[in-house]
Amino acid sequence: MIQQLMFEMKKYIFRRSTIVILLLSSFLFTILLLNSEWNVFIDKVSSRKYFTHMGNSYTEELKEKIQKEYELLEHEIYTIMPDGSVSLERERASAQGVYGNKIDDYSLMRMALECIEAVEKRNQTVQILLENDIALNDYYVLEHNNQLVNRNQLECFVNHEWFSWVSCLIVILLIGSSFSIENQRKMLPLLCATKKGENSLYFSKIMTGCIMAVAVNIWFFFLYLVIQRFLLDISFSTFQVPLFLVKGYELCISNMTVGNIIIIHFIFGVFVTILTALVTMTCSKGIGRSAYAKVASALLMLVGTVEDLFYYTIYENSSMLFNDDRWYLLSMAKMYQIIDIEKRCNPFSLLTMQYYFEKPRFFTWNGWQYPVYIFPFIVLIVLSGILTIYLIWNKKKRTV
Repeated sequence: MIQQLMFEMKKYIFRRSTIVILLLSSFLFTILLLNSEWNVFIDKVSSRKYFTHMGNSYTEELKEKIQKEYELLEHEIYTIMPDGSVSLERERASAQGVYGNKIDDYSLMRMALECIEAVEKRNQTVQILLENDIALNDYYVLEHNNQLVNRNQLECFVNHEWFSWVSCLIVILLIGSSFSIENQRKMLPLLCATKKGENSLYFSKIMTGCIMAVAVNIWFFFLYLVIQRFLLDISFSTFQVPLFLVKGYELCISNMTVGNIIIIHFIFGVFVTILTALVTMTCSKGIGRSAYAKVASALLMLVGTVEDLFYYTIYENSSMLFNDDRWYLLSMAKMYQIIDIEKRCNPFSLLTMQYYFEKPRFFTWNGWQYPVYIFPFIVLIVLSGILTIYLIWNKKKRTV
C-alpha cells in the first residue's frame, strides 16, 4: 500500500511539469496581489513611520491633536475657490512633510481619524446591543477598544485571500488524469487483476488526491503570508487586531480577530480543495478522458461560484457597469434571498468568508441558533463521503 501511494505521488506530484505549473501559478498569483495592493505597498514606509509614532492605541488628547493637525494641513494644501469648489495646491501638497509628502501626511491623518471613528462607533453599537438585550447580545461582550491601525492594510490582507481558489484550480489541473490515464493506456484491467491490487490502487489514488489538495493549500497559504509580509508589512501583531476594524466587518461578533478569519479561511479552503480533488477524480473515473475530466471539474466549480460572480459583477460594481436599475434581472432583495439560500447548500460558498463573518448570521431550528456556515460545511462533508464511497466501491471489472 505504501509503495503504491509513493508510486502515485511520484506520478502526479514529483514531476517536472508539476513544479513548472506551481512556479507559474505562484508567479501569476504574486503579480495579481501586487497589482491589487500596489498603492498600499507604495505608502507602507510612510504608514509604518506614522503609526509607529502614534502608537497602537489612542486617547482623547491624541484624537484632538490629530484632528487639529489634519485641519491645519487641509487648509494649507487645499484652497476654496470663489465658486465654492476646492482646489489642490500641488506645490504645497508635494512639499516634504513629516512622514512623506504633505499630501501623504494628510492621507495618514485622515486614515487615523477614520480608524478612531470606527472604534468609537463599534463601542457604541456593542453598548446598545447589550442594553437592549436582543437575541444576539450573547455573541458580544463589553468592549473598550482603542486600536489605532492602518485599515487599508487590514482590508487588503483580509479581502485578498485568493489562495484557496488558486489551490482548487491547480488541483483540477494536476489530478484530472488520476483515474483516466490508466484507462487511456489500457492498463487498468491489468492493475486491477486481483482484488488486493484493485483496492490498493483506488485507495492510493484517493489518498494522493487528498494529500495534494492539502499540500497545495499549505504552499499557497505560506506564499500568501510571505507576499503580504513584503507588500503590506504584515507582522504577528496584525493577527491580533480586532476584525471589526476591517472595512465590511464592522458588525462581526466579539473576539473575532484578523488572525481568526485568516485561519478559518485556510481550514475551510483545505476542505473545499479536498472536495474539489474528489470531484475531479470522480470525473476522471467516470468520463475516462483526462482533458474532458478537467473541463468538467472546472465547470462544476464555476457552477458552485456563479451566484457570487453574478452578485459581485452586477450588483457590487453596478455603478461601473450599468446606471439603469431596470436592467437588473432580479431585485436587490430577491438577490439577497437567493444568496442566503444558496450559501446554506453550496460548499464553495465557504471560500467567501465575508458573507458569514461580516455580521452574525444564524439559522434557527427547534429553538436553537446555528451559525449559517455550519450547513455548507455539513454538505461538504456529506458530498466528500459520497464521492469517496463511489471511488472506492464502483470499481472496474477485473479482467486481463
